[in-house]
Amino acid sequence: MTTPTIHFERPPVLAIDQTLANLTLYRHPTGKPDGAADAPINLNHRQRGERNVIWNLFRHIEAAGFELVSVWDGEESTDLLTEADRKRAAMELIFNLDDAHVYCRKVGTEVEHWLRFVLGNSPDEVLCDYSYTEGDPDSWVACVEAFNAEEFS
Repeated sequence: MTTPTIHFERPPVLAIDQTLANLTLYRHPTGKPDGAADAPINLNHRQRGERNVIWNLFRHIEAAGFELVSVWDGEESTDLLTEADRKRAAMELIFNLDDAHVYCRKVGTEVEHWLRFVLGNSPDEVLCDYSYTEGDPDSWVACVEAFNAEEFS
């Protein structure tokens, strides 16, 4: 039996832009009491690279027909299905953690897959693991393996 070759049409590269710069994850407490207003921070090259890789990976898997379902922070899961902008909501959750799992599924199915992100290394290593299903029935593995993080870091 021959395994079919799967081709994905990659969405255009999206560099970090002003839209992403406005996410609350780019902010940190000023140290003021009682949760007073946050102050914007400058991102270093690695931090911008991590955000660029993850944002473009999300766009890549969505273009392949997958949707973001939830983010697991190691203690609890946050549902993304009710969010108007799932990519933005996932980014805000991920960048408040050091290590997170994002669960995804092919649109219209219930089989979930995961991506594990570990922050703080080089941007092309931010995706450190992902789930594998024998036979790759919905092309999840082919989709993730087709993504080249080095192009976005």
